[in-house]
Amino acid sequence: MATAHKIARTVYHLLKYGEAYQVTQTAEDERKRQERELRDLTRRANKLGYTLAQVRESTPAAPG
Repeated sequence: MATAHKIARTVYHLLKYGEAYQVTQTAEDERKRQERELRDLTRRANKLGYTLAQVRESTPAAPG
């Protein structure tokens, strides 16, 4: 239902203002999603009394 509403709003806007549809930048959308997710996780952690710390990903060791 929410998806149908979003599509309807988009079509209405395009028709009302006579604009052409432009595909959004996928990388930009992904970056915004990650920022939003990090903000939400930070807020949840703080509410529970925790602090988030960034951990650098390590490369798996080669079998030897």
